[in-house]
Amino acid sequence: LLKPFETRNYIISYLRERGYTGIQVVFDANTTARITVLRRSTHVVIRVGQGVRFREKDLKATLAHEIDVHIRRWKNGQAS
Repeated sequence: LLKPFETRNYIISYLRERGYTGIQVVFDANTTARITVLRRSTHVVIRVGQGVRFREKDLKATLAHEIDVHIRRWKNGQAS
C-alpha cells in the first residue's frame, strides 16, 4: 500500500505526464470518496480522502478515470 506522500507524488507525476500543471492535490478528512475532482471555473482541485490507502494499480485505474475523463473534459470545455 502506498503511503500518503507516495500517493500525492504519484498523482502529481500522473498529472505532469499528461501535461497538466497547477492542479492542487489535497488530503481531506471530510471527503467520503477515495478521490474527488472538484472543477471550478478557473482551476481544479483533487481531494484524496485522508487515511485512504491505495495499491499502485488501483490508484492508476482511479486516476485514469478521474483525470483522463473529468479533467480532460474540463480542459476541453475551457478551450471551446
